[in-house]
Amino acid sequence: MASEQLTQFMSIVSGGAILLIAQYYLTSYSREKGKNLATKEDIEAITDKIESVKGEHAKQFENYKLTLWQEQQAHLWAREESKLKIETFKKSVTDVAKVINLVKRYQMLISERELALAAAGITKDEENSAAHKMYWDKHQEYMEQAHSAYADFRVITAEMSGLFALFSIYFNFELTNSLTTIVRLAYNEVEMKMSRAKFSELLKNEYTKSSSLETAREAVGVYYDGICAQSSLPTESQRFFDLLKMYVNSESGGAPAREETRNS
Repeated sequence: MASEQLTQFMSIVSGGAILLIAQYYLTSYSREKGKNLATKEDIEAITDKIESVKGEHAKQFENYKLTLWQEQQAHLWAREESKLKIETFKKSVTDVAKVINLVKRYQMLISERELALAAAGITKDEENSAAHKMYWDKHQEYMEQAHSAYADFRVITAEMSGLFALFSIYFNFELTNSLTTIVRLAYNEVEMKMSRAKFSELLKNEYTKSSSLETAREAVGVYYDGICAQSSLPTESQRFFDLLKMYVNSESGGAPAREETRNS
């Protein structure tokens, strides 16, 4: 009987101990599990914060790259624009000089052409076949040279016409207007200043005075050159060069030359 009671008591004690141990471990497990859960939430919050910062940084970096690219493009365009202005400047100076020289050459050639033709007519009337052939050949030679000079003139003036748009963008109105005026005057200057009949009349008069066709041709040539010298093309060309110098000086000094008014 006593042994049964002892056995029951030990069973109760053992069961109680097991419950206490189980309660302790369950409580510890729950507490540790709670700690673990809190740590995981903290890590997730930190991770989210890191990702947010990374995203914002990436966005700022992309904006920086875009700004840098835009600045680089602006710098490259400014450099190309400056290069284009210099090339346009140089070409305009070269083309204006070429036009002036071609006008002078063309007028000289048509003068020689017409005088040679008039001399061929005089020698034909005199039945001087050798002199007639010489002057006729000269007439043909000068005619071909005049055609070539005029073709070159047309090419240069066509190129100058292409400069008008660039001048209107990069230079002031006065320069653009002066360049346009030069081309207009140049076309006026390549026209014959005397008729063929007038050349013949003057040559015959001078020939009567000197009895020398060469002397007569030279005299009429000087007279024709005097008519051509009355051109306003050289004056306008010089004005154009002066305006270019003023523009360059104002640009180097930082003055807003492009904004000059049309009334200046």
